Amino acid sequence: MCFLYCSLFPEDYEISVRQLIRWWIMEGFIDNVDNLVDASNKGHRIVEMLKRRCLLEEGIKKKSSVKMHDMIRDLALYIASSSCNEGPRFLVKAGFGKALEEPPSEETWRECDRISLMMNEITELPVKPACPNLISLILTGNRRITVVPRSFFELMPALQVLDLSGTAITSLSVSSSSLLNLRALILRGCLALTEVSFLGRLKMLQFLDIKSSGVRRLPEEMQNLVKLKKLNMSELSSDSFTIPSNVMSGLSSLEDLRMQKTKVNWAKGSEFAVENDVTLGELGRLKRLTILKITIKDFDCVEEDVFPRRWSKLEKFKVSIGPSGDNLNMNCMKQMQICGGNDYPRGVKVMVIHTEGLKLFDADVKDVSQLVGDANGLRMLSIDRCKKMKWILDWSAAGENALQNIEELHLSRLHSLQKLFKGEVPQRRLRNLNEIVLVGCYNLKSLFSSEMVQNLDQLHTLDVSACGELEEIIEGHDNSLPEDPFPQLCNFILHDLPKLKSIIRRDTLALPSLIKFEIGECRNLRLPMRPDTTDWPISLPERMQR
Repeated sequence: MCFLYCSLFPEDYEISVRQLIRWWIMEGFIDNVDNLVDASNKGHRIVEMLKRRCLLEEGIKKKSSVKMHDMIRDLALYIASSSCNEGPRFLVKAGFGKALEEPPSEETWRECDRISLMMNEITELPVKPACPNLISLILTGNRRITVVPRSFFELMPALQVLDLSGTAITSLSVSSSSLLNLRALILRGCLALTEVSFLGRLKMLQFLDIKSSGVRRLPEEMQNLVKLKKLNMSELSSDSFTIPSNVMSGLSSLEDLRMQKTKVNWAKGSEFAVENDVTLGELGRLKRLTILKITIKDFDCVEEDVFPRRWSKLEKFKVSIGPSGDNLNMNCMKQMQICGGNDYPRGVKVMVIHTEGLKLFDADVKDVSQLVGDANGLRMLSIDRCKKMKWILDWSAAGENALQNIEELHLSRLHSLQKLFKGEVPQRRLRNLNEIVLVGCYNLKSLFSSEMVQNLDQLHTLDVSACGELEEIIEGHDNSLPEDPFPQLCNFILHDLPKLKSIIRRDTLALPSLIKFEIGECRNLRLPMRPDTTDWPISLPERMQR
């Protein structure tokens, strides 16, 4: 069925792999798994298997997408058509260039298991189509549909998956006898839809997506959806989205919760919670939660005991705290963004302890010693526009395992930065650091101390630009430095460093692993080079080649 399902999309359409797997999971095609994370991983394996068998091919226009060859799609549609005596029955009139303005006749709906009318210009739906076998109905992208007739679902007793995303519906009527078996409801992008009081009746619902819709409030009855596994409420257009208390904690089967860029009325601590305020503490009661993506505008909402034992159970999270919108895109499973602030509550620090990637910007701090001092699992650290920051870490104030697993360090627009670290770097503390990128750190005069260099034997990328006061990469002259201070350095990039005079105070420098060496606008730089290294792949301005 995973293969046949791909034919529901328009001809030549490039399908997002994540979207396709999401559909397979909602349809129940991926079984024998314990949770949604395992289901997603299995879905990726199925995609790769279909590509190896030439039943799917790589997309060209979209990243991480697949498509069906026209002939393969025709075969799939034949298998799933009334021409075949056995198997599923599909009705596919998906648009994408040649759009329908009217739905197919009701008679053609009758025997179908799955109907795809996505990406058309349909304006009206049949009043009461008889579809006793219909399992899935996909109407996504029909932006002219404004009304779903009240009796539309009454003769669809088997319907399990309903996609109305991208339509202009303003309401959805659900009677006590309809949609009783619905397991997936997609209302993504339904901006005109503001009220969803019917949700409490959908007791079998496992997947709900209202992302980018106009929904303003969750109904209290939604706490009865004890089978709900995935809930996406990201990017809601409402300026004040309300979740009544005890609704979230009632979703006992929830595994995947997404609330990014949604303006939720979070209560500031359990003692201040009122009837219409949800607390972050409620999320800590979701024992099956493994994926969390959330935006929190106010630091005071993060209680000390939020998720006291749950953070270690999460397999994937993306948390943004502070007044600015989140812009997280780190290559790790557990990432966090903090905007602004200085004296962070204990709850924020607990989150950081379990984080692999941290982005900090516009913060009013001189260093991050107290914030990341105990975060020994941190692999990526990005700091931007922290105007008072003098150094990243004071080793005397940080925990004994601080930054022991750091792999990437990105620093930008730190105008007061004087040095990377205060105090002597503990032996082998930065042994995993392989990438350093600095941009716009204007007051920094030198980059590395000789002690720090001895901890950077795994560094493979060093990219420094627009640091106007920088004079040397390695400060001082220390005979204890190894002959090859950066044995693994592959990419060495220096740009717009007008006062840079030296990389190292030596006549020669060996970089045995170098692949890319770029220098630009470094007019005072003197390059140390061994005579036998003139074949380096160096890119130099003409004035430096003379």
